[in-house]
Formats: sequence, C-alpha cells, structure tokens
Amino acid sequence: EIKKLVVIRSVVPTRDIGFLPGTEEEKTEVYKAPYIQIFDNVFKGANAYKRAESSGQVEFETTSFLRGKTISNAVILIDEMQNCNGRELNTIMTRVGQDCRVIFAGDYYQSDFFKGNEKGGILSFLRILQEMTNFTEVEFTWSDIVRSNLVRDFIMTKERLQKDEIIRTDW
Repeated sequence: EIKKLVVIRSVVPTRDIGFLPGTEEEKTEVYKAPYIQIFDNVFKGANAYKRAESSGQVEFETTSFLRGKTISNAVILIDEMQNCNGRELNTIMTRVGQDCRVIFAGDYYQSDFFKGNEKGGILSFLRILQEMTNFTEVEFTWSDIVRSNLVRDFIMTKERLQKDEIIRTDW
C-alpha cells in the first residue's frame, strides 16, 4: 500500500557557491524549495508541503544520504535526474523496497554536467531501464512544455539550431 511520496534529488548546483553552513536539514532546504512552491500552488494553501511533511505523506531526500536506506510503500520521484551521475542512479535503484512506484523525471539536454562521462551515466542507466520489463518510458515533446510560451520557444529554437549545427551549447 502506497503511504507516501518520496522526492529524491541530487544536490548539484548550477554554479558552485562553496559549502553551505548548517545542519543537513538547513543545507537541503534550498533544494526542497521548488516542491514547497509546487505543493502550495497545487493544493491552494500556504504550508501545504509542510503539512504533508508533518503527517508523513511526503519526504525529501538527497542522493547524498541514501546509503543503507530502504524505501517501501511509496511513490518515489527522482526529479532532475539529468543531474544524477551513474553512481547516484544506481544507489537510488538499489534503495527501492516493496510496494513502490518509481518515477524518474528529467531532461538529458538540461544537464548541468559538462564532461561526457558524467552525462553518459544517464544514457547507460536509461538503456538498462529500457531492457527491463517493469519500466515504461514516456517521452514528452515541445507541446508538453507548460511553464510558459517563452520557455517553449527558447527550447524549440535552441534544439533546432543545435540540430542544424548553427550553435553549440556545451555551456
């Protein structure tokens, strides 16, 4: 029986700002912020995330502290998976216990990795999932972009220019 949502995310910043001071909770709060905003918007109330967290319906984990844990009876959402390296993805998969649904969400083209071997981990991982009988892959297209028309136009234009080799985006 599904009892909770567990959100897992790698703590890869887009730009290094050094070590964050504080406890584990204080350090991960910045990575939890998008989910707090989403919960508050979807459930139309301030502190919706905090209420769900307090009741045990939602947990937030980073890939940094998963070793030795087993997650059971949960929907496990691995968000921004494009910023997980192969080792992190392997760690996540080997933490899945009984009665779980696992959702990997990410966009290879939005990875913050620069080195090919770091980015290659996700491709190898996806290849394994494609060979498994217990996984289904869903690929979204430009028409699924809902953040804004500006974002959709930017991504469409960037991908078209990359395909035509007019620009390189290894930045």
